[in-house]
Amino acid sequence: MVTIVIQSNANKLKRVEIDVSEESLVQSEEFFLNYKFNRLTSDLRFVYDTLSFQFPNDNDYSSIEKLWKSYSDARTVYDQIRFLDLDGNEVIRVDYSSEGAYAIPKDQLQNKSDRYYFQQAIKLDQGQMYVSPADLNTENGAIELPINPVIRLATPFIDQIGVKRGIVVLNYSASDVLYQIASLADSSNGYMYLLNNDG
Repeated sequence: MVTIVIQSNANKLKRVEIDVSEESLVQSEEFFLNYKFNRLTSDLRFVYDTLSFQFPNDNDYSSIEKLWKSYSDARTVYDQIRFLDLDGNEVIRVDYSSEGAYAIPKDQLQNKSDRYYFQQAIKLDQGQMYVSPADLNTENGAIELPINPVIRLATPFIDQIGVKRGIVVLNYSASDVLYQIASLADSSNGYMYLLNNDG
């Protein structure tokens, strides 16, 4: 009987230790996600401001493309940085790959008016932001391969005289935050599985 009581108390103590550990882990993940979201919001603001301060009257966006390429190379987590006009046409698009950031030529820019993130973001007022659920990126109507989960942050772009001109969009690579959360979860008593590009 004494052995059973001791074992029962040991089990209770172990459960308390696990609960405390798991609660601490959840708090760490919550802090990390809040920090990450604040950083993403700040990045969107920076990209917006560079477009606002240097918005061209002659449709020459080369200086903005140069700035966005440098920023994309520095941050490395944005698959795309874009400005879409009121009709959903990509006006500027900077992509990031393992070889670095590059601007998409004008004849390869696409219309995204049918995409849900454009339809949601274009309706917003100045200063508001749309954050999409994580989904798979599509190019020219097909899912991009290898599979690329992204979260899109978008905000209406208002020019210096108060006219809405389109939206600014960041395609954030969701794998960045998923792998960091998985790393935090390594100390958990539960399990977190991430599929690679082959699965």
